[in-house]
Amino acid sequence: IEKAREQGEFFYSQAENLLLEELGLQDFKVEDELSYIVNLSEAKSAHRADAEYFQPKYDKLLEQIKKKAKVAQLGNIAIVKRGSLIAPKFYEKTGGTPYVRGKDFSSGRLENTSLVYISRDFKPKRETRIKTGDIVFASIGSVGTTALTTEEFNDSFISNNTGKISIRDRENLLPEYLTAVFHSIIGKLQFEKEASQTAQPKISDSQVRNFYIPILPKPIQQKIADLVQKSYQARKKAKELLEKAKRKVEEVIEK
Repeated sequence: IEKAREQGEFFYSQAENLLLEELGLQDFKVEDELSYIVNLSEAKSAHRADAEYFQPKYDKLLEQIKKKAKVAQLGNIAIVKRGSLIAPKFYEKTGGTPYVRGKDFSSGRLENTSLVYISRDFKPKRETRIKTGDIVFASIGSVGTTALTTEEFNDSFISNNTGKISIRDRENLLPEYLTAVFHSIIGKLQFEKEASQTAQPKISDSQVRNFYIPILPKPIQQKIADLVQKSYQARKKAKELLEKAKRKVEEVIEK
């Protein structure tokens, strides 16, 4: 079990290292500057008055990735949509349609450990659903947490405290590659920048659409995507082995 887990972590770290290497970010220093000057026109244009938003580190990151790759704003290459509120009276422990909440991907992967399901009695209207290959993100609280939607969660509902990112053209932008981007310093810093720093951090769909995404050549994306897939497969194997071990222990106890 431990070996499979370690393999999962190893493949993922390889994917992230390859991404950072291609973008020249291996030695990128994330440092807050104590003082810097911002023009009033910049603050008005950004509709932000919080000083942290204008930390120079964000511009430095963007300048670096622009040197190494084409860059696109997320809103131009993907659909970003908030989830839907479904009343607890429709929740079930099993059966029905999965209802994904932030806690279901706090590890960076979608998990079914504490998943709730929406009763078959619920009459869907225009609630947000996710498809395999979409990326879910936490929009309140643990802002910056993201996960790739796997086949197991295809057509699930997502809660109003989460959002989804659906790539428009998967021929030129691979979901696993974009997942690696969000999990790296590139995604983390942009979530940090755009999030509204209230009592409970939150981020809107429009703020996520502002993200800048490096579009590396397809062969490099594919290498990163393959490593991400290998990581998921190894972690899935570790989970299956753990479940198998639990069943054996339960069988011994019952005897």
